[in-house]
Parts: sequence; C-alpha cells; structure tokens
Amino acid sequence: MFSLTITADTVAWYGAILATLSAAKVLYDIWGDKGRLDISFQRDMFIAGSDGESQVLIRVVNKSKRPTQITHVGMRFYKDWDKALLFAGEPTRSLSEQSPAAMYVQPQKDLNLEDLWFVYVVDVRGKEHHLYWRRLGFLKWWQYKLRNRLRKMGILKNKKQSKAAKK
Repeated sequence: MFSLTITADTVAWYGAILATLSAAKVLYDIWGDKGRLDISFQRDMFIAGSDGESQVLIRVVNKSKRPTQITHVGMRFYKDWDKALLFAGEPTRSLSEQSPAAMYVQPQKDLNLEDLWFVYVVDVRGKEHHLYWRRLGFLKWWQYKLRNRLRKMGILKNKKQSKAAKK
C-alpha cells in the first residue's frame, strides 16, 4: 500500500510558497490597475490637403486597464518656467481599452521648439504626465517644484514681489 505522511514542515512550505505567489499576483494587479499614459511628440508634421504649414503632434496612449480622460495638453519651455503653453479648445477625450489613443495636432509656427522643456498631459484626476524633451529634463522639474514649495513657505520671494517692494 501507498503511505503518505504530511508533516508540519511540508504544510509550512506549501503555505509560504502559496502566500508568496498570491502576494506577487496582487502586486501585479495593483501595478496594472494604476493609470499609466505613454506620451510621444513629433514636430515638423504635415497634414495632407492642408496649406503645407508645419504641425506638432502629441500622441497619448493609455497603457493601463483603467479608463481615463485627458482634460489638458500643453508644453513648457526652459526660458519661462512659470508659464505653460496650453492647447486651448481641445475637448476632454476618453481613453479606454476600446480606444486607447488620442492625437493632438497644433500649428508649429509660433513655437520655439529649441527651448522645449517638456510636453505634459493632465488627466481627469489632476495628475500631470510628462514627456521630457531633453535627457535630464526631469531634474529641472524637481528644481521647479522645490522652488515653488520654498516660495509657499515664505523662504524664497518671487521676483515680481521683490521688484514691487523696491519701487
């Protein structure tokens, strides 16, 4: 006859392996459920049938299972940190598994793209997603956020406030 003995060590190992696998599955599900957007940017694009004017193209793809809505699209430039270029008149677009991509086309003629810092997309929850044009552009973003935080705390003063105080 066949005899099977189950020891406490066997049950403990089985439980440990099963708990580890289920924890990995839960972490994978949490990662996949997080809203992730992939942004791409192209310049010097032309629209067929138009007057031949150069356009910029921003393409946003939803990489997560969760549907999201894009409310704003814009750009920031190095020379003027505090000002953002917002593409006005763009409708809110829903990105889901059925239609995961959206494209935004704008004229390029008035943009100084040599000074481009990043392209940003804002979703309906208010989260900004960035595509940095230069390799280390994200470091400048943290410098920008730190400067604004120090201004809110009163440690740094705005240039506009200091100029008004001098007059």
